[in-house]
Amino acid sequence: EERVSSSKVSSDSNEGVEISYDEALDSLQSSDIPNWNASEDENGIILGLRSNSWKHKNAAIVNLTAYMRSCIDGKLSVPYKEILVIVKQNTKELRQSNVNLTKSIF
Repeated sequence: EERVSSSKVSSDSNEGVEISYDEALDSLQSSDIPNWNASEDENGIILGLRSNSWKHKNAAIVNLTAYMRSCIDGKLSVPYKEILVIVKQNTKELRQSNVNLTKSIF
């Protein structure tokens, strides 16, 4: 399994609060996010985001977006900060800017 750097990322919307990749990952793994730990071929989120295949990355982003929309529709708290850290870390090599990617997710 590929290990990602645990460097800290700051989010402007959280007034300078920093969260590491590992902290964000631990938090999201303990959440009940559908397909979080599913395989790439089953459109799993974390393995899809880590995949080198754009098809799997895209499916993971679509599933993560659907989860976030369901939380908003159900008036549930969305772990924005943690999701942003995970997505940014796992999509750095994409040619799209992180700003455009973030806008499509949120």
